[in-house]
Amino acid sequence: FSTFDGLVVPADGSAAAVIAEKVPGAHVVKAFNTNFAATLASGTVGDATTTVLVAGDDQGAKDAVIGFVRAAGLEAEDAGSLKRAR
Repeated sequence: FSTFDGLVVPADGSAAAVIAEKVPGAHVVKAFNTNFAATLASGTVGDATTTVLVAGDDQGAKDAVIGFVRAAGLEAEDAGSLKRAR
């Protein structure tokens, strides 16, 4: 494509919500979007462990993401449903 204009999502939504709408039955989970790469790589923000916010409508899918976030040595916080992903 010549521009990224087609990638714009509604102001009251998120890319994750758009994906969930386009792929019925998919367990979409949004995470890592609020973190800088350097804090993910180092695992810290100042003296604190990096926290990753996890949002989604399927608790099992969120639990899986929370599990691998914690396995990577990071903190995970359940941010609620996918509508919280914006």
